[in-house]
Amino acid sequence: MTYHRRDSGRSKSGGATPPARWKQTLSAGRNCWRIPASSRLSFLIDAKAYFDAVVAAMEKAERRIIIVGWDFDSRIMLRPDREGAAKLQLGTFLRNLVEARPGLEIYVLIWSSSLFYGRSGEALLPLGRIWWCHPRIKFRLDSHHPAGASHHQKIVTVDDRLAFVGGMDLTEGRWDDMRHAPENPYRRTSSGKQHDATHDVQVAFDGPAAGAITEIAMERWKYATGEELGAIGPTKDVWPADLEPAVRDHPVAIARTQPPHNDQPAIREVAALNMDMLAAASKSIYIEAQYFALPDVAEVLAQGLQVPQGPEVIIVMSGGPQGMFERYVMAENRDRMLTLLRRSDRFGRLRAFYPIWNRKPPYRIKVHSKLIIVDDRILRIGSSNLNARSLGLDTECDIALEAEHDGASEAIAVLRDMLLAEHLGTTREEVTAMQLKHRSLVLAIDELNGTAPRQLATPQLEGVKEATPMPGTELLDPRRPLSWRYVWRWLTSSD
Repeated sequence: MTYHRRDSGRSKSGGATPPARWKQTLSAGRNCWRIPASSRLSFLIDAKAYFDAVVAAMEKAERRIIIVGWDFDSRIMLRPDREGAAKLQLGTFLRNLVEARPGLEIYVLIWSSSLFYGRSGEALLPLGRIWWCHPRIKFRLDSHHPAGASHHQKIVTVDDRLAFVGGMDLTEGRWDDMRHAPENPYRRTSSGKQHDATHDVQVAFDGPAAGAITEIAMERWKYATGEELGAIGPTKDVWPADLEPAVRDHPVAIARTQPPHNDQPAIREVAALNMDMLAAASKSIYIEAQYFALPDVAEVLAQGLQVPQGPEVIIVMSGGPQGMFERYVMAENRDRMLTLLRRSDRFGRLRAFYPIWNRKPPYRIKVHSKLIIVDDRILRIGSSNLNARSLGLDTECDIALEAEHDGASEAIAVLRDMLLAEHLGTTREEVTAMQLKHRSLVLAIDELNGTAPRQLATPQLEGVKEATPMPGTELLDPRRPLSWRYVWRWLTSSD
């Protein structure tokens, strides 16, 4: 689902401070790379909205489409809720685009190990039927990473004019709509198996900000393949006709994580952005996270919870781990971080949840989004998780928006209220009204939660006594590339 503006241009979420009085948080060279302008920006909630928008943009492409991702699967249906050919199998769709447009080139760059760790089926396709066997389609695997690292950015650019950034790859297990129904005939893998209900967020924007994202994609292509992509010249507008902008004419900050590798320098803008955003909060912090396993983040949140007039903290995360690694490192550390926050919550301002359908047994909805909203005025959406590897080991790309006027603040508040409405099984208007009634986000959630089959459940932490990271976390979820020196230092450390 895409953004829809409230009736009023001013915030109704509890009296936000006018933007002119806010202290600037985003700073190019400190917590972001650049802060270029965008003409239009829209939020895309869940993969149905994202896939529909990316199809509409690609159908307008004239010269170049660049796809950079952690995983990719050409067998997925971009519009599985349509009939027949309108379902649009990804590989066939891309092949048809270049065959219909003599000037169009498509570049796809995917992390090489996604063939083993992701859901990609590219390695299984018969050679004669491979969709990329076309002179104007370039499909490459990116293996240029330090030991233990992955390429985790999720980027699509169209004609260098429009960019999509967020938590979603064009692969299996992503498509879903905002209902997240336990049984959905369209939410299936290419083999016909139904996959989990999955919540995620992407953002689309144009203008110079989209050009800057294209630069990141082109630089990654050159680093991974040695091929340099040149300028394409002027093209027509590719913004999807049905996509309503949430914000117009506003700066967009771009933050990256890049590990040191050969002649590639380390970049840790995402780490600084996280901490600066959270430290700037005065009223509320809303987080959606696949993982919640960062002691740094937990500590700054804990400090705020101990202050009498500190911010409310709402965290929405996945309810259960998938696999041994997630269970030992991510889930166990999540519970330890939540233990720290609960012990620090002196004034009852913390709410930590996972979304469910209230049935027997409860049906859990996977949270894959990577989003932080602070005080209706600063927003971060991207590929980086709240775990250590996203701060220094993996290659990440996030965008941040810091409201410069009431309209932008309004858009951020609307997005947060729409997300909460989705999780609570109600409407955005009802979420907003409850905030006005209580002048509190957590009290609004408390009153609405449990009144519909869609609910937010509270994690149970029985038996969790430690508030420090699990032993071995620095090795299994490292902040920097692995080396024998790093491993030896960890093994012999007395800390």
